[in-house]
Amino acid sequence: MVSARRPRQDSAERRARIAEAALRVLGEQGPRKLTHRNVDAAAELPPGSVNYHAPNRLRLLQMAADELFAQDMRIAARHFWEPHPRALFAVAVAVITEMTAPEARYRVVARHHLLAEARTDEELHRHFDDGRAAFVSLVRQWLADSGLEMTTSAAELCVITLDGLVNRQVFFPGTALTDAEVRRLVALLGKATGPGAR
Repeated sequence: MVSARRPRQDSAERRARIAEAALRVLGEQGPRKLTHRNVDAAAELPPGSVNYHAPNRLRLLQMAADELFAQDMRIAARHFWEPHPRALFAVAVAVITEMTAPEARYRVVARHHLLAEARTDEELHRHFDDGRAAFVSLVRQWLADSGLEMTTSAAELCVITLDGLVNRQVFFPGTALTDAEVRRLVALLGKATGPGAR
């Protein structure tokens, strides 16, 4: 039984390794360096390994996008676990802090390269729409569980603001906001989207 499952498990592990390597190449070297050869090297796999899972560049981009959103959802799951209105600010700051940690910044850069590619590719654009919708839905549900009913548009505003703060911290590191400044901005977001906000 175990031996029958092993090839499938190996394949899934290799696919995840390739997706993470593609994400890292995008974020650290840029889109021009996203080649099968470079992803093979980043994943520490024999030359030609990536071709089996991603026969073309679009599939490589899709795998990177899927991995990015899977990682985002894992980060959210680590922090959005205790529904409570007073936890909103702490959760938002924790998510921003984790997403902008030095070892995670390549993901933010990769997201921008993927978004640029998605502007001209409908299939990749759908990947982003689906991933973003899932994240907005998760945030909206957590807020609802915390007693803060919001429209999808208000939840989207929360996600857009989190995105903006994450981008601000990564792309302008020389003038990165302090933790206190991030907390103040998140508090302003809460006032803008909380009960009674229009």
